[in-house]
Amino acid sequence: MAENSARPVLVILLVGTNPLPNFLTVCALRPRRMALVYTEETEKTANRLEQCVRTRESGVEVRKVWIPDAASAREVADRVRELVLEHSRSWRVVLSYTGGTKVMAAHALNAFYNAGGKREDSCYLEDGGPDGSPRLRFDDGTCRKLTDCDAPPLSFETLLALHGARLQRRSPRQPAPTLRDVEALARLVLNDPSVARRLYEGMRETFGSESDPRKLLARPFDPRDYELELSIGRFPTAAHIESFSTKGERESWFEQWRHFIGGGWLEDWVAARIEEACPLGDAGQEVVLGFQVFRGERQSQLEVDLAVVRKHRSYFVSCTTAQDKACCKQKLFEIAVRARQLAGDLARPALVCLARGPTLSRLRDEVDGETAPGGAFRVAGVASVHVFGLEDLRAWNGWQGAPSNLESLRWWLDS
Repeated sequence: MAENSARPVLVILLVGTNPLPNFLTVCALRPRRMALVYTEETEKTANRLEQCVRTRESGVEVRKVWIPDAASAREVADRVRELVLEHSRSWRVVLSYTGGTKVMAAHALNAFYNAGGKREDSCYLEDGGPDGSPRLRFDDGTCRKLTDCDAPPLSFETLLALHGARLQRRSPRQPAPTLRDVEALARLVLNDPSVARRLYEGMRETFGSESDPRKLLARPFDPRDYELELSIGRFPTAAHIESFSTKGERESWFEQWRHFIGGGWLEDWVAARIEEACPLGDAGQEVVLGFQVFRGERQSQLEVDLAVVRKHRSYFVSCTTAQDKACCKQKLFEIAVRARQLAGDLARPALVCLARGPTLSRLRDEVDGETAPGGAFRVAGVASVHVFGLEDLRAWNGWQGAPSNLESLRWWLDS
């Protein structure tokens, strides 16, 4: 092994639809050269993977190996065998067979062994070991957790770039909601969840579909009608309007507050609880709140309420103040699909809602799959989804004088 470890490393990667496992493998092994075995269907994925690797590991050499037919055992085996025989005298050749099709993985591994590849040099990325940490499992039985490797943590923008998406953050318009506003709404709604619906309907009755706050000065919304004290007070007012120089700024500010009071506050509140459960900076954690994602050649716009990148795992959260099963179920399936679109199979999606008791139980029972501790499910084979309900939120906040209990949130973030 000492002689083998001293040689430069070539990693052969099978490119499939999800480039994240390959990217994490490169970050863990830090090879001097990588060979991307791809097909016509995965060419764009291979290109994105190459670009992200070059950004992270500027010195790595990239070789791209095209296979006309991913279902052809002979073509897959020939290309892998050629790579091994070409490099085996001077390089330590490692095969990662996490990606690609099943045919590619099976015949690439067989060709690797036939060409003299060693069991300690063939591996795949396991989603999570006993402690939930992604790890490389080698065929000789050894494992390497990604957290033990000398690799920087995954960033959210890199994660999106790997999947052909880009991030656009939304900037708050001042005067913007404050953390005190967030906590005031949380206390009120968690004590009486029906207030969330009344606030939403109250703003609809007050503002209708009007987007220009100048036309609403005669009928401002007053949070005090709901026994709620917010920093904005009654809005909109003439003083608010005069502080903006353009129509776009006024409308953006107005929509910000309408969204916040109508339920958007829950996103900020959950983000604060995540930072409390696992402080920023802990294990390379990044919490992203208030953003839009543009994906694909047509740059389709996707919205996700909250995202967290922690260690080498990504988490996506959909927040809703709804309590009924139909609305919550729709949100649950949406976040499961969105998480896979933006981060592949390694993503951890969750729904945070105000459902409780029998409604929450029925919501979980209707999800297709097995339940895990804390309410994680597999939704239609798409992703493992965690469902948090009113009881969880009250525990996080400290219910009826009890101390705050964030264990269920920590469990999810460590999964």
